[in-house]
Amino acid sequence: SSGTTGLPKGICHTHYSILKAAELIRGQDFRNELIYTNYIPYWNVFVFYLHQSIYTKGARLLVPRFDITNPWDMFSYMATWVILDITSSLALCRTPKPKNVDLRSLKSILVAGTTIYEEQLEEIRETFPNVFVSQMYGQSEVFSPLTYFDLAKAKHVHFLHTKKGSCGLPMRGTCYKVVDPDTDKVLGPNQKGEIRVKSQMQLGGYYNLDSSGIWDSDGWLKTGDYGYYDEDYCFYVIDRLKEMFPYRVKHITPASIENVINTHPAVLKSVVIGIPHYIDNHHAMALVVLKPGLPNVTGEEIQKYVEDRLDDPFHLRAGVKFVENFPMTPSGKVHRLKLKEMVFNEL
Repeated sequence: SSGTTGLPKGICHTHYSILKAAELIRGQDFRNELIYTNYIPYWNVFVFYLHQSIYTKGARLLVPRFDITNPWDMFSYMATWVILDITSSLALCRTPKPKNVDLRSLKSILVAGTTIYEEQLEEIRETFPNVFVSQMYGQSEVFSPLTYFDLAKAKHVHFLHTKKGSCGLPMRGTCYKVVDPDTDKVLGPNQKGEIRVKSQMQLGGYYNLDSSGIWDSDGWLKTGDYGYYDEDYCFYVIDRLKEMFPYRVKHITPASIENVINTHPAVLKSVVIGIPHYIDNHHAMALVVLKPGLPNVTGEEIQKYVEDRLDDPFHLRAGVKFVENFPMTPSGKVHRLKLKEMVFNEL
């Protein structure tokens, strides 16, 4: 696992869970496709697309490493399907495209790996205007993706364009429910709670760790993801439950604040964490990386920007801290645990 909120864990899959995931893609024809993914062999995504290339007769593009400082280099090859994390995707958006890069073969960009905001997807779509850009939801505990939009199906393509913020429709072979994380009450459409799944492709447990707590009393896997599905069964992931924090009696989702901060013209990226407070449980603090070459902005300006756009519980009562960059995990996600340790050590 990525280890964004704690230590990385070894995830134990069986041959059955791995091959059952591969069975989902049998019958597809990728003979004329060149697929690129920047996920390294530590992650299930790498193996999943390895099996896809074998079963569907497609070719994979392997490069030593995705270079954030020269992100367009991999497009010197005529890839047709590209799977990227959000950090790599935004690096492409914010780096001028070289004149010799030809994107006429590119059909689809699939973004995955963490909570993705609709504004980020729109930025990617503006950079790749003639390409299907969508997000996929999954986690290493289940070997196949959990939701995505299948571009071979008209209904999926329709929802991709009309369901803003959705990470797709359910995958065949997996059962889903959304529950209140405090009471375990099963919730209906458009009601927010923890997403839980049952699948033949899920893990058997964590390596050398007590794994009993990852399933509920009915045997459903607790994904730890906070979200909902709508009346058409399109899923939306809002945040990780572990990244949420209480302010008084309300649970605050950092992504809802980060989503606003990231629209500020001077902000490159942001992370919101909860700072413990004696009376209010926690106050929100924003850590912000500014875009280079723009006039400096103050923490008070960022706080006012949020106050003008969000309700009172989401205000940045613990202030704003500017940093040069964020610590990252090997899978390209922000290492929130290290970030919190850095902040708490300075308090």
